[in-house]
Amino acid sequence: MNEDIARSFQKIDDDLTFLMNCFREVLEELGEHDLASNLPWINQVKVDAEPNPRRCQAYSIAFQLLNMVEENVAAQVRRSRESEIGLSGEPGLWADHLRKMRESGIAETQIAEELNKIRIEPVLTAHPTEAKRLAVLEQHRALHGLIVGRENPMWTPLEQEEQGETITQKYANRSTATYNLELLLAGTQSRYYLPDWFGIGTALQRLQGSNPEGFGQVVELRQSYPFLRFVLTNAETNLASAERPLMEKYATLCPPEERVTAVFRRILEEFDLAQSMLREVLGGDAATRRPRFTKTHQMRADALLVLHTQQVTLLRDWRAALASGDNKSAERFLADLLVCINAIASSLRTTG
Repeated sequence: MNEDIARSFQKIDDDLTFLMNCFREVLEELGEHDLASNLPWINQVKVDAEPNPRRCQAYSIAFQLLNMVEENVAAQVRRSRESEIGLSGEPGLWADHLRKMRESGIAETQIAEELNKIRIEPVLTAHPTEAKRLAVLEQHRALHGLIVGRENPMWTPLEQEEQGETITQKYANRSTATYNLELLLAGTQSRYYLPDWFGIGTALQRLQGSNPEGFGQVVELRQSYPFLRFVLTNAETNLASAERPLMEKYATLCPPEERVTAVFRRILEEFDLAQSMLREVLGGDAATRRPRFTKTHQMRADALLVLHTQQVTLLRDWRAALASGDNKSAERFLADLLVCINAIASSLRTTG
């Protein structure tokens, strides 16, 4: 792991610990000692299947704080890289690609000539991401500003301590605890991500068996051909985000029929095959090649297990209440379920 990555990981840990301790202080002042002692990253997380909407709300806020910390650190890393190397140091930017073309021997006049033929069209994604109420956004912006301001090297330790108190006061504002519903697709909430990876293992295996030379070209071009690299790493990202234990947990909500279990077995077979083939094509595990992605994934794992365990219980109870005609209980379970969905969405960050 290079120094740049190690430094960013340490900053994430330091800033998150600071914010979570501020959050814990507010909860304790409000008399929510049980919630304060069960916050992730600063306590040992306890998995409990018993639904707890208050805990889900606390976790939702905690995940949004983690997102804030990660975004701030990512911005700082980009600024540092740009200051040291220039725009060409940021992967994917025009400067990066122009540098690579020059290094490959393409003349600047030829590059300039080809640039005139390029057509660029901005593309907006088909789904909204992290939609939030205005009051929540205002609180998030204020908290983010305080986080950034806390890093001012001119401040004394006392002034930094006062900044922490200001952040604590922001937590206490009721608007911060207002939850916003961020709907995710069922395949994302249940951690399957099926459309994003299902079939790629079989496709690569068949290519390897029927056309070894073509398979070798895929391996050879995985770094130099941008579109191929995007397809493979996108599948790997979603495959890594899928959690087999959670997939199995959600599968218990399905009826125990042979046709259902047969489909689930097929999904697990393809899951294992896709992991194996992508490791072979991409050259090892993602943990080694993509430490930043692995870090952000691992930081969420334990806390998400708590939420998914509660969500499975709530889904089962809600369905049972609907089936029995107990509409009053069904409405209560649904309200708790929406809080849990929101908390998971806060961690996964997008609508899927």
